[in-house]
Amino acid sequence: MINAVYFRKKKTTYEGPISEKRALNLIKSKDHCWIDVVNSTKEELSNILEIIFPKYASLIYEDCIEDSKPKLDFYDDFVFIIFKVYHKKTFEHSQVNIILGKDFVVTIRKGEIDLSNVYKYFEKTQKTVDFVLYKILAKVFDDYYVVLENAEDKIDDYEELALKEPKPTLLKKMLNEKRKLLSFHRILLHEREVMTYLIRGDVKYVKKDTIIFLRDVYDDIIHLLDSEETLRDVLSSSIDIYLSSVSNKMNEIMKTLTILASFIWLPTLIAGIYGMNFHNVLIDWSHPYAFYIVLGTMIFCVVIFYSYFKKKGWL
Repeated sequence: MINAVYFRKKKTTYEGPISEKRALNLIKSKDHCWIDVVNSTKEELSNILEIIFPKYASLIYEDCIEDSKPKLDFYDDFVFIIFKVYHKKTFEHSQVNIILGKDFVVTIRKGEIDLSNVYKYFEKTQKTVDFVLYKILAKVFDDYYVVLENAEDKIDDYEELALKEPKPTLLKKMLNEKRKLLSFHRILLHEREVMTYLIRGDVKYVKKDTIIFLRDVYDDIIHLLDSEETLRDVLSSSIDIYLSSVSNKMNEIMKTLTILASFIWLPTLIAGIYGMNFHNVLIDWSHPYAFYIVLGTMIFCVVIFYSYFKKKGWL
């Protein structure tokens, strides 16, 4: 599906859905236009690009369908930009592909990011196409904050469970979350590099007035990087807490088994000696109280061990 917003004589007009030829005509016109391609199949996208950007269709198509890293490519009449879009709940990502020219901006994306507020903004306010780029990026990074907040809530829960219920499944979840944070960190680094090009004036289609706003997005990236590194440190600490809890739990188990073995081994030794086939082993088994004497000795040994362990604070 292709939607379009174009700015003409201080008036903003919305059209959608439109055909590929209509999109091409808008791009060729003198009007500032935003072409938004949403949820197209591979065949549809290939056809759209062949009509609108025939010279570079194959290059753009390849970057759009693959999970490409964030980047900025310079072409003859436009720049091609890739940014990642994060799903707020799952921490998975897709990408938004942006083609920015002198009088047009084209976005190619899935429907995971909601740009309805961006549409509404331009219904009320007259702006240029490079400002469309700014508003889209501002929305992308607003969602990043929500993603990190959700991750922070998860990590807080993991930290508490690491102390109370250190189970192997918990470790798997924590390591998986750490892997996602590392991926998030790498993506932010690439996006920071792209934003550096945009804010220092290397892209001729971005005006000075818009650069001031894009600097705010750049600051968001720096803040997100700091927050992500802090979360990753907290998660690493939670993993250490988990490993310590497991180790302590294992030590408690070994301690309990050792104490139980200590209670059993001496009575077992006595029973083994007096179970031998001898007539007299200190006590004649024919003695009427022999059984009770040996049993009492066993109980006495257990009491001695118990008192000793209690005094040492092992019980």
